[in-house]
Amino acid sequence: MIVCRGLFGIRALVPGWGQFEVRPQPGDLQWANVRAPSRVGPIDVAFNQSAGYFSLLLQVPAAAVATACVPRLGLRSDSVKLNGVATHGQPDGDFLCVGGIGPRSGGTRITRDATGPRVE
Repeated sequence: MIVCRGLFGIRALVPGWGQFEVRPQPGDLQWANVRAPSRVGPIDVAFNQSAGYFSLLLQVPAAAVATACVPRLGLRSDSVKLNGVATHGQPDGDFLCVGGIGPRSGGTRITRDATGPRVE
């Protein structure tokens, strides 16, 4: 469970895991994946990153809703892509978060890339 909570930042937001958050803390790790058990079913999370790019793939169990947070990458903009469609993430410290992610066949992908102005 240390990998699930520490590296992947998976934590319940309500008792019973009906709502949970994923907030990876990958450091220099280029990629990783995990299947985390929960009361509502397994939570599958994978990420990959390179300089200026971060991608998170999340599979949400049928009876749950997730919030996924990705690193800001030192950029000012709050733009992320949700399944390839540009949207705005909610700033939260060094992360941008997208809530209301439900179950989806094939999972949900949230990406962030360094195409905007950097924070000085």
